[in-house]
Amino acid sequence: MADIAIDTIQTELFDEAIASPQLLADVAQLEGYISETYSNRSFVELLQNADDAGAKRFHVRLLEDGIVCANDGRLFTEADLRSICRSGSSTKTRGQTIGYRGIGFKSVAALSERVQIRSGAIAVIFDRDRTSRLTGLDREKVPLIRIPHHATPADVVKSLDIALDGMQTIFVFERIDMQRALGDLQSIGDDCLLFLRNIEDVTLDILGQKRSFRCRRLTRNGVHTLEIDTQGETRQWEVYPGSGVEFAFSKSGRQCVPLRNEEALVHAFLPSTEITGLGIRVNGDFSTDPSRTRIVLDDRTLRLIDEAAAKALEMMQRGLTGDAHKDLMSCLALNVDAAAIAFMKPCFGTELIKALRARADGCFDQVALRPTWLNATDFRKTAEAAGLEVLPKQITDEEDEALHQTMKMLGAKPADDNRLIEVLDPVRLSEQGRKDVIDHARKLQSLGAPQADKLLSLKGFAASEDGHAVSLREAIRSENRARPAAEFQSDPLVFAQVDDVLFHPAWQSEARRENTISVSRWRKGENVVAEIFRSQGYEVEDCSRQNLGYDLLAKNQEGDYFIEVKTINRAGEPFIMTSNEEAVAREKGNRYLVALQRELNDCVELAVIRDPANSLQLDRQWVWECSTYDYRPRRFPTK
Repeated sequence: MADIAIDTIQTELFDEAIASPQLLADVAQLEGYISETYSNRSFVELLQNADDAGAKRFHVRLLEDGIVCANDGRLFTEADLRSICRSGSSTKTRGQTIGYRGIGFKSVAALSERVQIRSGAIAVIFDRDRTSRLTGLDREKVPLIRIPHHATPADVVKSLDIALDGMQTIFVFERIDMQRALGDLQSIGDDCLLFLRNIEDVTLDILGQKRSFRCRRLTRNGVHTLEIDTQGETRQWEVYPGSGVEFAFSKSGRQCVPLRNEEALVHAFLPSTEITGLGIRVNGDFSTDPSRTRIVLDDRTLRLIDEAAAKALEMMQRGLTGDAHKDLMSCLALNVDAAAIAFMKPCFGTELIKALRARADGCFDQVALRPTWLNATDFRKTAEAAGLEVLPKQITDEEDEALHQTMKMLGAKPADDNRLIEVLDPVRLSEQGRKDVIDHARKLQSLGAPQADKLLSLKGFAASEDGHAVSLREAIRSENRARPAAEFQSDPLVFAQVDDVLFHPAWQSEARRENTISVSRWRKGENVVAEIFRSQGYEVEDCSRQNLGYDLLAKNQEGDYFIEVKTINRAGEPFIMTSNEEAVAREKGNRYLVALQRELNDCVELAVIRDPANSLQLDRQWVWECSTYDYRPRRFPTK
C-alpha cells in the first residue's frame, strides 16, 4: 500500500510538472524563500511536528556525513506525505496543533541536498538530481521537497545508523551544510519544551557531544508543574493554562520569581524573539511571520493579547484577596518602563500593557500604595491600623518596587495622608519610621501644606528635657535652635575620578594618561565598563544577573571592587540606586563604585564615584535618587 501511495503522489506531481514547468520553477523559488526565512528553524520545525504526532522522544544525531532526526510519534500516512510534497496543504488544524501552514518542512532545503523519510512502510527520498532526470528539467528549476522517489536498501547510509531503538519516524539528511546545521541545532533549548504537549526527552548528539533535555510534567488543580533537566541542571516552571493563552512562571524552590526582561519571551508554542513586558512567558496561538520568530499584530493576536490582559488582572486580584500565591504578583509586574511605552514601536509588549491599562479601570481603587515619605515596613503597620488594603510584601525590595509601580500604572493611588496621620503611633513605629515622620513633618511645614498642622500637633515622637511629651512642632523648633548653622549647609561632595580607581600609581605612565585605550562601541553598559577595567589589568566577573546589588566584581592586587554600572544620556543626569544597591554600597564602603557610563559618537565617557552611600546626597523616594554630583569623566575612544 505504501508503494502504491508513493507512486500515486509521484505520478500526480510529475504530470503537473510536465504540464507546467514554470509552476515547478515557481515552487523551487518559493522553497528557497522559505529556507531563507526559516533560518535556524529547521530542527525546531521538526521538533514541533514530532510533538503534533504525539511523540515522547525526539533525537538528533549529527555526524560529518549527515544527520538523523528521529521521533517515536505516530507513523506517517499518505496524507502526511502528500502535505509535505505540496505547499500550504497541511493536514493540521490551527488551534489543535502547533504547525498549520504546511510549509515549515521546506526549510530543510537549505540544510541538505538529499532527504530521506522512513516511517513504517513508507520509505521515500527527495533528491533534485532524480527529479531532474525524471522530468527532464534543469536541476536549478526543480525544488528539493516536491516529487517523492522510492528509497531502496541501497539508499541507506550505513554510517548514519538509522536503526534507532523504538523510533517510528526517521529523517535522514545527506550532503548537509555543516554551518547551517550547527546553527539550527543551537536554536533548540530547554525552553522549547515549555509549552509542548507531548515531548519529554530531547537528545542532540552533535559530532559525539551530547546535549539532552528531560521534561517531567505534573498537573494538579489545573496547574501544570514542569521540571526541565539540562545536563544535570533543573529548571522549574508553573504553567497556568487558559482557553486561549497560557502563562509560565519561573520557580526557584517553592517560590515563583520574575523573569528578567530578555528572558520573558512570547511563545507561539515555541519561543519567539519578542518579550511580554511582564516577568513571565506568555503562550498562545498568536499569528507570526513566516519565520515564527516575530508576532504579527493582526486581529487574532490582538484578541488573544486582550485575553492575556484579562487573565493577568484576574490573577492579580486573586493575589490581593489571598486566593492565589502572592509571589505570582511580582511576576506579573512590568519589567519595562511604562512611561516609555508611548514612544515604542507597537509590539506584543506595548499592546499587552495598553490592554492592561484599558481593562484595569477601577480594578484597584481599593488598594492603598505606600507614600513617598514612609518606609515600607512602617507603612504596612500604619495602614493595617487605618484599615487600608495594601499590596502583599514581596521577597525583594526590587520586586516590591516593580509591583508598586505596576499598580500605580493600573490606577492604584497612594494612601491618603490624613488617614495615616490619624493612626500614627510612635510606639508602633521603628526608629526609621519615627525619623520618616519627623522629616515629613519638616517638609510639610516648609511647604505650608494643609495637613501640616495636624501632623505637627502629634505628641510622643519627642520629649522635652524634663521628660514630658512634646508635639512635633515643639520638637522641631527645639532641634533647630540647637543645631549649629554649619549643619544647615550641604556637605561637599566627594568624587573619585577614574584614574584614582583604575590606575595603580605604578601604572600611571604618560601613555596611560593619554587615553590610548579604545573600547567597542554600542555595547551594553556593563560590557563597556568591564572592558575598560580589564584593559587596566583587572579580573572582572559579570554579576549583573544575580541581584547582588552590583553589576561587576573587579579584582586586582589591591583587592576587590564592587561596581554598579549606570548608563546616562547627558552629563549630570540624575541616576537612581535601588534599596538593595544602597544597602550593599553602605556595607562595602570604599570598595563600592558607581560607574557612570555615557556613549558619544566617537568615544565613551566613564566617571567613577567611590563609596556613594557616604559621598553622595541620596534622596529617598521609592528608590534612592542622586541628582547632584560632580561629573568629571575620563574619555575612551571607540573602535
